[in-house]
Amino acid sequence: MVFAENKRNKDEISREISLKMLDEEWAAIPQEDWNKPATMSGMLSRVGTLPGYPFIVKVNPAYWDKNRPKSDIQFIYLQIISNRQFLKNRTEEYLQKNSSSYHLARFEESLDIEMAESLLPLVTK
Repeated sequence: MVFAENKRNKDEISREISLKMLDEEWAAIPQEDWNKPATMSGMLSRVGTLPGYPFIVKVNPAYWDKNRPKSDIQFIYLQIISNRQFLKNRTEEYLQKNSSSYHLARFEESLDIEMAESLLPLVTK
């Protein structure tokens, strides 16, 4: 996908440099790592195999229940940011600027890893 995205770049010089860098990055991945789970540990391509980084996954289209209305929520992704001061500052800034993202910022500020871990038994059945 990253190669295809860069091939669509209309700036020929930028496109050629990016594709060359992608080729070099992929060539540097040892062959024995090609069958390991992909993680977001790469540089330009964002693809690597280093442990401790989020996995790159492809959604299985068969997972979705196509009989449900499009308005039904079938998947929720939440990013939990551990920098509490950043979240607090952002929420205050959004409130001061009357941002439409204020309520989302308040929600994100309320999330923490302990709460997420407590939900695991409910979603891993």
